[in-house]
Amino acid sequence: MRTPPVTLIGNLGTDPVYHQFSADNGVCKFRLCSNYSYKDANGNWSEGNNLFISVDCFGKLAENARRSLVKGMSVIVSGKLTSSEWKDAEGNSRSQIIVKAEHIGADLARYLTNSVCPGQTVKEAVPGETPAADTDRSWVDTSSYRPDEAASGEDSDTTPPF
Repeated sequence: MRTPPVTLIGNLGTDPVYHQFSADNGVCKFRLCSNYSYKDANGNWSEGNNLFISVDCFGKLAENARRSLVKGMSVIVSGKLTSSEWKDAEGNSRSQIIVKAEHIGADLARYLTNSVCPGQTVKEAVPGETPAADTDRSWVDTSSYRPDEAASGEDSDTTPPF
């Protein structure tokens, strides 16, 4: 029987952990926390239960996830539900539900993103320096950009321009 896909929206509860199997294949694992809010009978907002679920992804998706995701980031994950069963050190049966991710994306309701495709020129972001839009067509890798290091001068206490 074919397993229907599931889609979850939540925040990374852990930084991704990457394990490489071979030169061109690996697995990236992280925990996703998903929750919800609702209005109770008195009209007050209440927090629902938290769902913590493990996410595994493989191949190019794993490589891209390890380079793009960080703890706390809001993402959308689509994949198949699987389960893992084992016995712990005391001999108790244990199980865990895992999402085998097929697609992962940033939640654009919370983030502004940039993308880099394989084969494109990638430059490291330089705080305070903006590439010329008309002449510089390469993408900028902002993974090393740290806003606290970029803040300087009289603009350091202002709200970001987005």
